[in-house]
Amino acid sequence: MNSLPLAILIIGAGHMQLEHVRWAKSLNLVTVVTDIRDNAPAIGTADEYYQIGGNDVPGLTALAMRLSQRFKLVGAYSGSDFGLPAVAAIHKLLGIPGCTPEAVTLSLNKSATKQAWLSQGLPTPKMALWTDIPSRAELLKLTYPIIIKPLDSCGSQGVTSVNTQEEVADAVAIAKQYGDQVLMEEYFDGYGIDTIGIMWQGEFIPCGLGDRYFSTPPFHFPTHGFTPSTLSKQDKAMAYQLTEQACRMVGLDNTPVKADLLYKDGRFTLLEVSPRFHGDVFTTKLIPFSGAPSPVLQWFAKLAGVQLSKLDTDNIATKTVMWKALFPLAADINFANVEAYLREHFNLIEFFYESRRYKKHNQHSDNTSLVGFFWVQFNNSQEAEDFLTTFSNRFEGILL
Repeated sequence: MNSLPLAILIIGAGHMQLEHVRWAKSLNLVTVVTDIRDNAPAIGTADEYYQIGGNDVPGLTALAMRLSQRFKLVGAYSGSDFGLPAVAAIHKLLGIPGCTPEAVTLSLNKSATKQAWLSQGLPTPKMALWTDIPSRAELLKLTYPIIIKPLDSCGSQGVTSVNTQEEVADAVAIAKQYGDQVLMEEYFDGYGIDTIGIMWQGEFIPCGLGDRYFSTPPFHFPTHGFTPSTLSKQDKAMAYQLTEQACRMVGLDNTPVKADLLYKDGRFTLLEVSPRFHGDVFTTKLIPFSGAPSPVLQWFAKLAGVQLSKLDTDNIATKTVMWKALFPLAADINFANVEAYLREHFNLIEFFYESRRYKKHNQHSDNTSLVGFFWVQFNNSQEAEDFLTTFSNRFEGILL
């Protein structure tokens, strides 16, 4: 009897998932994609498509069971938090190595993870969980500024920094738009460090590291970043070490992992980890554009039992590449002209714009108001910094 063909279930079929399908096919995997939209871009490149939402755990697990009758399903994959419970449930149901549902639940609970890290002395902000605004006396005891955010959210939604007690009520109201519980944290300054890796059978495998920069307070959404990081070799090793420690403390294994860190003056602050890679802007695009192997391909290979060449993690990126988010400041922007300008004057690798995202301008508080991204290659990090000044001057009042 012939063995069943190997297949992988990819949750989400957007523009960025086109690469996921391609990498899976390079490993001779049958590609099955799901998306709530029946016109998602990656549907046409996959072998099979099913219209199921990424947070529909019963629907996705039922699909996985049906697929297992025709294929040897090596795993399910999601690049976003909302699909992680389904991935864990599928792997557990079919006996596939993967992160446990309990570890997924714990890692997505910002309060519980921070309590675990604080108990072990990891450098993470002190915090408190609020369901209501504390009394005036309690607010007076706090050291400002502080960060107020929803307990369960993503994409920088509902995140605000406040400098005085008078600003707390408005910040809590914003956070409560995304859930009943609000997390208050110590404020730490610095730029972001994104790390990604794979936890596999108890081993941590570094897969990429980059710098990330944020908007002007009181909001804290990411605007751009690049790789390779400007961190020293020693600090890069420390960033990966903190990522590994944080993941182990919440029980993450047999899964992609990512960490959000802040860095300033030789000190790291750990913000969060998750049993997935960073978003596709960083993982699917920036890392491969820099000349490094695809982390998603590495993970698919682990699931499929395919041996890839060992990586040199000390020098994983060979080209300086920046990503930048497009936040509109005008009601009508000709993005074809923006792309043409970038191609003419810089080494533009890719420009991605979605007209369906163009819903608001000049009111940017989180990632939901961006309309696209682009990636540009430079000779070094200083050229990347100079580019930001040039770009800002050229599109002042048009793009953030």
